[in-house]
This record gives sequence, structure tokens and C-alpha cells, in this order.
Amino acid sequence: MKKFKKLLLIALCFVFVLLAGCRSSVMMGVQPMNVANLDENSVIVNFVRPSFYGGAIQFGLWDSEEWIGISAAGSYIQYKTTPGKHLFLARAENWSCVQAELEGGRSYFILASPRMGAWKARVSLEPVNIGDNISEETINKWLTDLNAITIDPAKSQGYVEARIEHVRQAIANIEQGKAKCNTLSLEDYR
Repeated sequence: MKKFKKLLLIALCFVFVLLAGCRSSVMMGVQPMNVANLDENSVIVNFVRPSFYGGAIQFGLWDSEEWIGISAAGSYIQYKTTPGKHLFLARAENWSCVQAELEGGRSYFILASPRMGAWKARVSLEPVNIGDNISEETINKWLTDLNAITIDPAKSQGYVEARIEHVRQAIANIEQGKAKCNTLSLEDYR
């Protein structure tokens, strides 16, 4: 019995060490942006990942061919962009997408959620729509309890170059109707 407890303790320590090293080395902590001061030429899209399910799995996030960052469990990325139409993408075993129409001076939310896959985790990008049952209290909890992260420019060289052709192929598949995207509309701001 003592041997079993010792092995279990070693296994648990090993899992914690693995999980501690799961945060991407190209991302860093950052102070959250103040959305109250947005002008009509700016929009913030918050990519939130409140769940720790699939904690070791990370998702690359894109706005068409522009790299946004890597979503990790227990974190969120605030992406400042321009009003208008956008195609947001996430990559894991699959591609997931959100077609968005964004209004200036507003803040929007998209949930990045892991799903069970065949070989590794899949990703699902779910826009937070105005008719959803997600309260302002829940959104405020995300913004206070989760870690705000952003790309560390000093460590990100090469990330885009290694993945851009896959991103372009995913965009082409969407444009050809081979993939369906969720929708984030002008009125879905929070």
C-alpha cells in the first residue's frame, strides 16, 4: 500500500510539472485594456478560455492571416482591431471559425473551448451572442479571474511563417463553403 501511495504521489507531481510547463513560451502576462476609452475606430474582441478542461492543449488564434496569439486554459486575450467584417480562426486537430461584423467603440467575446478529438483535442470558437444566457456577472468574473495574456514579440519570431500556409488553406476552404462558421453580429457587443 505504501508503494502505491508513493507511485501515486510521483505520478501527480509529474502531471503538475507537465501542466506548469503548458503555457506557451511565446505568450506573456499583460495588464487588461480599458474598454471604457475605446473610440469609434477601435474594437476589442476578448478570446476567453475559462475552462481548465484540456489544460495542456493550446489553440493558435487568427484574424484571417493576422496572428492574434495562443489561447491557454484559464486565460484570455484582448485583441484590439478595427470595425467591420472579420474572420476569426482557431487551430487544433480541426479548424473552428467565427465570421464577425464588429461595431466601433464596442467590446465582444468569443469562447475558445477544447473538445475531444481523435488524435488530439479539437477546438470550438463560440461567439457570445446577446441572446445567450451569459450574464454580465459571468463576463466580469472572466475579466477578473482569468489571466490576461498577449504575444511576447521577443519570442514569437517564426510562429507565423511556420503556420501561414495552413491558415491560408483554412480560409480558402471556408470561402469555398467546405466549412461552416459561427456568427458574431454587430449587436452582440457587451
